Formats: sequence, structure tokens, C-alpha cells
Amino acid sequence: MMKWACSPAYSFVRIAELSAIFKRLYEDSVTGRISDERFRELSADYEAEQKELKEKAVALQSELSKTLEATANAEKFMKMVPQVHQL
Repeated sequence: MMKWACSPAYSFVRIAELSAIFKRLYEDSVTGRISDERFRELSADYEAEQKELKEKAVALQSELSKTLEATANAEKFMKMVPQVHQL
């Protein structure tokens, strides 16, 4: 898997793509271009992918927040180290 595919941004982009695909799929179903059975199969697949991506995006965003907080804490600590050393 590419590095980009592991980012929250990718998840949000793909979720938007899936919404657009689902709308077109629905229109194809309404106009009779695809069968009701095929619509149910495809929509279930897309909905499952969308749900997975949403969960993944939340988890990745949480991990990113933790990493940013740890970085900020490390920077604060590093600023304090010279002061403590001078004492």
C-alpha cells in the first residue's frame, strides 16, 4: 500500500469519491441500466468500504494527534534541558 493511501486525507478523498459513485449507481438503478440485484451488491460493497475508510480516518487522525502532542512535549522538554543544565 502506498504511503498516501495510509493518510487521513486519502480516506476523506476516497469517501467523497464513493459518495459520487453511489449517486451514479443509484441513478443507473432508477433508470434501469443495472438490475436491482446488482445495485444491492455494489451499494453494499461501496458502503462497507466507506464505513471502513471512515473508521480508518478516525484512527489515523487520533494517531496523528497523539504524535503531534508527543512532538510538542518533546520540544518543550528540549527547551527546558539547557536551563536545568545551567543550574
